Amino acid sequence: MQTLKKISLIFIACKRVTYYYFFEEFFLLRLSKENFSLEEL
Repeated sequence: MQTLKKISLIFIACKRVTYYYFFEEFFLLRLSKENFSLEEL
């Protein structure tokens, strides 16, 4: 039971890290696109 808890915690941590990196990349892309559109105006 204890090992299962550890595995699930590791899995959740990996998922969170993946989501964080994906979100950061997406956010930076949005930010750069907004900056370009602001420069055009």
